[in-house]
Amino acid sequence: MLLGSGSKPYTAAAVLRLADAGKLSLDDLASAHIDQPLARLTGQSFVEMFGPLAREVTVGHLLGMRSGVGDFDVPGFDHQVLIEGGRVHSPAEQLRLVAGWEAPMGCETFNCTFVCRPGNCTSYSSTNYILAGLVLLAHSDADTWDQMDEAQLLGMTPSNLYPNTHFLNTGRMNQTGLTVAGSSLQYGETTLFSQDGSILGWTCGNVAAPAVDVAKFFYELLGPRPSVLSAASVQLMQEWHTLDVGWARGYIQYGHGLMVQNVSPSISSKLPPVDHIASYIGHGGDTYAFLSDNGWFPQLNASISVIVNQDSDFDYPSYVVTCQVVEIVARYVRQLDVDLKCHQPNPHPLFQCVHAYGQPTCYPTHNTTAGMNHTPVSYTHL
Repeated sequence: MLLGSGSKPYTAAAVLRLADAGKLSLDDLASAHIDQPLARLTGQSFVEMFGPLAREVTVGHLLGMRSGVGDFDVPGFDHQVLIEGGRVHSPAEQLRLVAGWEAPMGCETFNCTFVCRPGNCTSYSSTNYILAGLVLLAHSDADTWDQMDEAQLLGMTPSNLYPNTHFLNTGRMNQTGLTVAGSSLQYGETTLFSQDGSILGWTCGNVAAPAVDVAKFFYELLGPRPSVLSAASVQLMQEWHTLDVGWARGYIQYGHGLMVQNVSPSISSKLPPVDHIASYIGHGGDTYAFLSDNGWFPQLNASISVIVNQDSDFDYPSYVVTCQVVEIVARYVRQLDVDLKCHQPNPHPLFQCVHAYGQPTCYPTHNTTAGMNHTPVSYTHL
């Protein structure tokens, strides 16, 4: 199953492990770490590619969505990448797209290289996490982005905890870690299974893992005895700023690779309280053919991951599946009888999945983009 942006906590944790080891500081200028790998990738330094404001971007800005760098993740680009899913897509494509935008700083048309001066806003942008990937590359044993072993940087290899977690740089996804096909409607109608892993955006969205591995990761990252990072870095990941420019403005608190989400339809999605039983600290995911909720639920003392293999019914993972999982854990593990007003699944299957020519293929049963009644995969770690 694919995590999409649920991959960002992995990338943030890998960078913070470098900070814990004294190899960098979040106050370091990003250019000090990414110029060399970026030059190998594009022939340009950070400032040469992104302009003079890049001189002000720090490593911490990247992890905290505070660099002001624009987001490459726009529908037209996403659709084109999916159409060309059979070839390798270098991170240089996303970086050149954003660096080439010509609208002035502060634009609200999603086509400016900087939406604000670095450090002056909190704006969700997956471009930050490709740049954070270059920070990791600078401190890895690899010479090129496609050779970088993020699992090694996270201390996950060899590992009995996460045996089926994979970071898909390149190669056919069904041969490098993806074991379940997904159906995409949001980004273009297709089955996702054998495309090249590079379409996922490298370190902003390339984790493939079963829900059990993901729940264990968040338990080890944020649970009662964190083992991934130092206590100081875990606290830093949870220093919140409210998104105030662009997508989800005024709705989400973002830390360093983590956000606060709530899976109860009865709670306003605007700045959900951390202390509510249905709130989690982690990261939602939305990528080609997959949606997910992943994180630590403080009031349950549990980590939960729910991943569904469709990308069009946004209510389904959070308000149908994860919501009911939370009710079950609360009732039978914590002896708390709660009614979160969870939604019910659509009783009519919208897709039929069959094996054709050796691989799974899903067909709509009728013309709709409302969603599909696929069985989700969920796991709770207590």
